[in-house]
Amino acid sequence: TMTMVRCKRLRSSPLAVIVLLLFSFFSAGSSYQIGDAVDTDVVSNFRTEDALRNQMPVFGLPSTTMFHLPGVQQFSLRFEEGLRPLPTISTKALEKVEVTFVYSKSGDGTIHSVTSKASYSSRPHKKGFRVHYEWVEEEKVDIVAGAAVMFMATFLATVVILIQACSVIGLGESLEDEPHQYAAPIDYSSPYAYGVASGTAPGQSKWD
Repeated sequence: TMTMVRCKRLRSSPLAVIVLLLFSFFSAGSSYQIGDAVDTDVVSNFRTEDALRNQMPVFGLPSTTMFHLPGVQQFSLRFEEGLRPLPTISTKALEKVEVTFVYSKSGDGTIHSVTSKASYSSRPHKKGFRVHYEWVEEEKVDIVAGAAVMFMATFLATVVILIQACSVIGLGESLEDEPHQYAAPIDYSSPYAYGVASGTAPGQSKWD
């Protein structure tokens, strides 16, 4: 089967497993340069639409934009192809939404988390609301330590799962190769050895 073949390949090439894990870990998420637009979706009335270019946050730079959502009672914003959504926000008397990005700009820029805070006005009839994007850089030491711990945990867990899966498959293969019945060894030094071998009982002639 394909699973057995894959296990044999993984057992014969542990370096390939390590390379695959490293590639998967470091390719997860998006990388940005300062000033890049961050992909933003607007979710409202069970529909998902792309935000306008001037409504998208700019990586690493604070900015403020206006949103007009006529006829919408609540909405949400999602960033990075929907990987980082905000909680649903009511638009009734909504005045401003503050969105805070925690990010790192060393090497390839990465977004680590997104939070939001909504502010409401005493005037219930407003045509639009402001969204302010704020950026907080995470300390480099914390990023390196956290990434190392996350990678090691993922790596060890994956290795354990692969070893267990391949061990079970290997045990099944060995059981299939072995005969189901075993003949007991015959001690030919015993006086009854030849009787047992010929199928006769002890003390009985095979001609009886």
